[in-house]
Amino acid sequence: MEPTPAARPAASPAPGQAPGQASAPAAQGTAKRPGRVTRTRAWLDRMSMSAVVFWVALSMGLLLVVVQTSSNWMLAFCSAVWAITAVVLVGRFDGQHAGARRRSPATP
Repeated sequence: MEPTPAARPAASPAPGQAPGQASAPAAQGTAKRPGRVTRTRAWLDRMSMSAVVFWVALSMGLLLVVVQTSSNWMLAFCSAVWAITAVVLVGRFDGQHAGARRRSPATP
């Protein structure tokens, strides 16, 4: 049976630094995580073409349902789905054209 490694003592903070604060070099190397809205938009922009087709089909189906109802909660739900569909379509369209814009012209 192998001996377990001994626990290391906690490093003491630098002078003038409160315990538990990260040191300056460590704090500079960490990047701030993007917000929830930014991460959600990035996730929606990266959707596959099959998912985009699903969102469009769902939106069209809900359109057929919402014209037959007068419920406010149904209209609110459909509006949320339509908003997500719009973001997905814009992200997909912008993503396809962004790749074309990044290409460098062919050199002769």
